[in-house]
Amino acid sequence: MKYLNFGLILVFALCVSSCSTDSEVSDSSIYINLENVEKTNWEDIFDDIEVIPLEFTSESMLVNIHKILMLDGDYILFDKDQSVVYKFDSKGKYLSKLDKLGSAPGEYQSLYDMLINPYTNNIELLSPTGSIYTYNKDFEWIETIDIEGVRSVHKFEYYAEDIIALFSNDNRLESNFLLYSTKENRLIKKIKFEPSVFEINQIMMLGNPLIHTGEDLLYCIPFSNKVNTMDINGVKSKYIWDFGKYNFDAKDLNSNSSRDEVLEVMSYNAKNNFSTFYNYTENAKLVFAQFIFKNKFCSMVFAKESGEYRVINDFMPTETISLVENSLVSYTHIDQLNKILESNPKGSYGDLSLLRSEFENNPFLLVYRFKSIY
Repeated sequence: MKYLNFGLILVFALCVSSCSTDSEVSDSSIYINLENVEKTNWEDIFDDIEVIPLEFTSESMLVNIHKILMLDGDYILFDKDQSVVYKFDSKGKYLSKLDKLGSAPGEYQSLYDMLINPYTNNIELLSPTGSIYTYNKDFEWIETIDIEGVRSVHKFEYYAEDIIALFSNDNRLESNFLLYSTKENRLIKKIKFEPSVFEINQIMMLGNPLIHTGEDLLYCIPFSNKVNTMDINGVKSKYIWDFGKYNFDAKDLNSNSSRDEVLEVMSYNAKNNFSTFYNYTENAKLVFAQFIFKNKFCSMVFAKESGEYRVINDFMPTETISLVENSLVSYTHIDQLNKILESNPKGSYGDLSLLRSEFENNPFLLVYRFKSIY
């Protein structure tokens, strides 16, 4: 299998922060050797790549995919630009959508995030003002929760069956990480992540800082390479990714550094070191991360049980990635599809008849199946 080169332009999604006095620190490092990146092939990681064309109809015109989840074998796709949730089957056939923007009962305001409740399998949607809208798998409205005391929120995940974690990118807030008890109907924990020099200079946040592995609720801090666990007792460092001599070198940056100084340090590291995670996700078995190393796009897969890992370069799907069972799911558009077909002769390409015209521009899902050793 040849390397896949998606030819996409990288938009940095960067995040650095430190925790308040609720934090505890442990010293657990995972060393990753970046010396042999060029020697790793696709066959070392993936068995197969499936390309699934998403059916294009007047009811299923996607603008952008911000989250990919699976429910009962179907793909649940969140299009934040439209505040719409789409359902497609495993072959890409359009099934239905949740499109209820409004203020009446059962309708929702603008949306920032979506998840599938791991305890009920209901679909839950988050507004930036702290409302959570719950629908069943057939997109029928169940309830709306309006959380008091929330000014701005962007991501959410479940910490426990009756506790929801809320995260805000707005570092100006008094608290930008919250735990809400559905049982008690109140906020039970507030934590402040102090802004780093990167955030102070309005560098964009990592798109998916909150991760639920099925075992832990995690918060990823790219430049420092820290992964924290979060619970009702606060925040604790779980482990640190150590790239040895290639770790990010912040030089003399401090909270008073100018934006030009920050960008200069970022440029230096992108050219000479591991620069930062721009995609990071985990489940109970795997870690998958993407970063820039010496001006090259790199991807890493790490098996938690064995500690075995692989790092390859020139892998750039899109900003939206999801670990689903033993696969990585992402997407691409038609202008990149030919490159995938040419570079991946082992792949399977689904029902391409669903793409009826060059003017129909729904994305294609990409399903990367990991080798059994992972």
